[in-house]
Amino acid sequence: MDRVGILLVSKCLSSSAMVDTFLRSQKYRPEFYVIERQLNPFNHSRAKFHAVVPTLALGEIVKIARRFRDSIAFGLTDTEDFVVAGGRDAVEKEAGVPMVCVTKKYAVERSKADQRLLFDAIFKEANPDYRVFDPRDYPDSDSAMREFRKTAAGMDAVVVKPDAPARGAGVGVWGSDFESEEEMSS
Repeated sequence: MDRVGILLVSKCLSSSAMVDTFLRSQKYRPEFYVIERQLNPFNHSRAKFHAVVPTLALGEIVKIARRFRDSIAFGLTDTEDFVVAGGRDAVEKEAGVPMVCVTKKYAVERSKADQRLLFDAIFKEANPDYRVFDPRDYPDSDSAMREFRKTAAGMDAVVVKPDAPARGAGVGVWGSDFESEEEMSS
């Protein structure tokens, strides 16, 4: 079997599924160079090289990719933060390792509002009902909250998402995560 070196930049558990899938190859013998936010024992035990970089700082990722570039065929990531920060651009330019993800320019993950608008343009049926509350459209937060109340009135459920990538789920569900406008605004 041919050896193939794979750089894996990981923030979550889905990277284990990637590792497991590559290990099942009957054509290639994968060698993993794993950089992750926290220690994942599954990935750690199967990696040729493993590093925990809690911030997933691009400089650290590039430094490691450069160190092993002669052994790495390509890289993957499971984190939108890496993509939005220009991870592919940096790793390819500064370390010479090709990444299988979009460049910063095409990272639709950077804006949930832009994602919804794009889906409206290309496949409207895939979009849930949504409303973008752009702060530039309101003179103050009270005006935005009045518009939100008007929009949410009579709806069974309301989900509030920040526009930019957020930590955790990045979403708040009315009745589960918050029950008042004050909780939602914080």
